[in-house]
Amino acid sequence: MNIQLVRAIFSGKWFIEPSEAEALIPIALNLLEGKPIGGLPGAMGYHDDDDFEERKKCQVVLKSGSTYQASYFRDFSDPNIPEGATALINLTGPVMKYGGYCGEASSERIANFFKQANANPNIKNILFKVDSPGGQVDGTATMAQAVYNSTKPVLGFVDDGMAASAGYWPLAGADEIWASQKTDIIGSIGVYAQWADYSKRYEELGIKIHEVYADQSSEKNKLYHEVIKGNYKPIKEEVLNKLAGEFISSVKEMRGAKINLKAGDPFKGTTYMAEQAIEIGLIDKIGSYEEALARLEEMSQAKPAPETASNQSQTTNTQTMKFKSAWAAILGSIGFGAVASEEEAPMVTEERLEQLNASLTTANQSISDLKAEIAQLKSDLKTAQDAQAKAEGERDDFQAKADKFGKQAGAAHTPPKKDKAEGGNTELSADEQTAAEIAALPHNAALDSNPLFN
Repeated sequence: MNIQLVRAIFSGKWFIEPSEAEALIPIALNLLEGKPIGGLPGAMGYHDDDDFEERKKCQVVLKSGSTYQASYFRDFSDPNIPEGATALINLTGPVMKYGGYCGEASSERIANFFKQANANPNIKNILFKVDSPGGQVDGTATMAQAVYNSTKPVLGFVDDGMAASAGYWPLAGADEIWASQKTDIIGSIGVYAQWADYSKRYEELGIKIHEVYADQSSEKNKLYHEVIKGNYKPIKEEVLNKLAGEFISSVKEMRGAKINLKAGDPFKGTTYMAEQAIEIGLIDKIGSYEEALARLEEMSQAKPAPETASNQSQTTNTQTMKFKSAWAAILGSIGFGAVASEEEAPMVTEERLEQLNASLTTANQSISDLKAEIAQLKSDLKTAQDAQAKAEGERDDFQAKADKFGKQAGAAHTPPKKDKAEGGNTELSADEQTAAEIAALPHNAALDSNPLFN
């Protein structure tokens, strides 16, 4: 019995399309009852199909004229693999950590394939063919890192099917990702978990389960029991959200500036057909199998490998390709336009790399200086805004006081009341008329003009 498969199906955490996960349940039920897996060989833990030994061998491809010829070897470490071979690594069907069923590769095995291919000097590049709805969480991150850390060029190829969830994560580590058809399904970057509640079945069988925990083990299996009770919040917050965060962060790191969130947000678990996946940046191109192999030849020839130190030269080649891709993305993001192909990207020599690194350091310093200036301007603006607010407050306070005192008695000037009009009044009282007549007498006028009396 394949107990690992049963355990994974009934208690695993999944990077997989739900419909595919549900399709595994009948398989696990058959395994539990010792029945064949729906006609598929391998149900009892062994493989009796005639071509299993052939299918589990590792395939390499060699260019012969204008065509490609396939050969099979026990694994990718075989020293008999011809020089200049392309390793063909397949990820097909639901992905399990320790091996699927009917001979499908496991995440553990694929990670080892990448390590073997990188260590074999006769292998110059890798075509990573994927048609998978995803699979177990366990083992997926290790597989993805093995792809991403490859020292040899890797082209990911969605093989007329899908690359979803755990089927996409390792694909994201390739230098380029192609789809074979417009109808290919890509994405489903998300995580979920499922647990089976056997209580009703046990009741029907007359089985009662007693779980007894040590006094010191009050937290043991707590999340599981919360799930069984229907409380999903703890498992989401403590496990699933964190797993999803790791998945998303890894894809962002691997795809980098290629991700275009303006075209759509792929980090909510949605799947896309190939053309939309290109717009969002999940893949790079739609092309045929033969075109993908030809592209790998170009990628391998980006920098000729020396006759010695093969592994070191392969590392340099892949780093060169990844640097070119990153540099092209940087140029595009700062307004210099997209680079159409690797050949149009700057050729990388040590001298050129040093120049570019120096330019990047200068640019980073300029960015830091600008950030500092912006911060100072923001501070000055805040100070000015605070001063303006204070002045406006004082103005409003004085205005309020002026309004208050202006309403009190005597606050405003009141002209004195007069019995007669001032200046220009030609009307005189009787007494004033008499005095004027006396003053006008000649002798009085003479006295008034005498300086002795003035």
